[in-house]
Amino acid sequence: MNAKKSSDPQTAHWNVLIQEFNFEIRHRPGVRMSHIDAISRAPVLNSSNALDSLIENKLEVCLTLSVEDQVLMIQYADGTLNELILILKKDIEDRTKEKKQEVQNYVLKGNRLFRVINDGARERLLFVIPKSMRKSIVVKFHDLLGHFAAGKTVSEIKGIGFLI
Repeated sequence: MNAKKSSDPQTAHWNVLIQEFNFEIRHRPGVRMSHIDAISRAPVLNSSNALDSLIENKLEVCLTLSVEDQVLMIQYADGTLNELILILKKDIEDRTKEKKQEVQNYVLKGNRLFRVINDGARERLLFVIPKSMRKSIVVKFHDLLGHFAAGKTVSEIKGIGFLI
């Protein structure tokens, strides 16, 4: 290291700094350093995936989920709601008294969890919104329905068929 003096101030600074340490520089042939060699190589610009050469036409797919489908996914991911869904999937005879009590106001239709609400003379089914999604649903419908106040937005959401 001392044999080569540099006029570059940055290199001279590093040279002085590195001399504070005891070290030995050893040459290692490329065979023993293949992992380093691979990292230091410049990337190939025109690399192509093996599958790309097999597929002539690439199709771009955009998957959009409705609000109901998003809620359905989160219902199954939510621990509390998933437990209710599992209870409802069992035969009524296989449920304990406590479990029957727990799901008495719920029904499963099309794998979706609904809450049964009695509006006077009629029963309504409201799609159960998981707690983790409630704020985003309220904000989304607040923007879509015309920026009503919070109470009006929630009543409009219930009118559509969601349970907040």
